[in-house]
Amino acid sequence: MFDIPANVNALRASGLDCVVIGVMHHYHFMEEPGTKVGWRHTGFDALLAWLTGKNDIQVMALARLASKFPPPK
Repeated sequence: MFDIPANVNALRASGLDCVVIGVMHHYHFMEEPGTKVGWRHTGFDALLAWLTGKNDIQVMALARLASKFPPPK
C-alpha cells in the first residue's frame, strides 16, 4: 500500500481540481491477524474519517460522481 494521506495532501497542495477514484475489493481487507496484505477495517475507518474531516474533499460513490458529469448529447 502507498501513503494515501501523503498523496492526497500533494494533490490538495497542487491547487488543481482533482478526482481520485479508489477501487477496492473485499479481499483487500484483512480478517485474520498476521495477514501480510490488505487493510484492517479500523485502518479504513480511520482513513475515511480523515478524508471526511477535510473541508475541500468530497467523498462519494462512483455512481454519484458520474451523475455530476452526464454524457454529452
